[in-house]
Amino acid sequence: MAKVSKLAIIVVAFWAALVLWVFIVTQDLTLLFLGLFMVIILYLIPLMMGKMNRSAFQKLAEEYRGKAIKKKIRDLSLSDVGEVIIIEGSIERRSLLWLSRPRYLVSEGGSSVTAIALFSPLDEIKIGDRVRILGTVSRSLIKPGEITITVFEIEKIN
Repeated sequence: MAKVSKLAIIVVAFWAALVLWVFIVTQDLTLLFLGLFMVIILYLIPLMMGKMNRSAFQKLAEEYRGKAIKKKIRDLSLSDVGEVIIIEGSIERRSLLWLSRPRYLVSEGGSSVTAIALFSPLDEIKIGDRVRILGTVSRSLIKPGEITITVFEIEKIN
């Protein structure tokens, strides 16, 4: 099941409260029904987008799982850009969870790399968890000269 970001929930709650307030002030049922319909659509759009993202990345994971090369984080370099890889490591930091686009700092043996998921994982990934990531190596858009991993699949391991 796809998850809706906290930001989307806040936006939906704001507009639902506004629709309710307008109904209380005007007592117009047409505005209430139209407003509630729009609030439902406002909730369904990010829900469906999340489901489509998850589905697309699951298909990529299935397609590339057998072709992926297992690598150590310390061995990754700019020459690996475009390669589909599998890495394992521990989560040191996580961010952008509220947007349902989590970014993880994954470390292993003193080396680290940023992994960016364009979907919310089904399991909650916490700091300190050991994970296996299937994804592609990309150039960092924020820090030139660094690499990131675009996540196709992330799973906890023991």
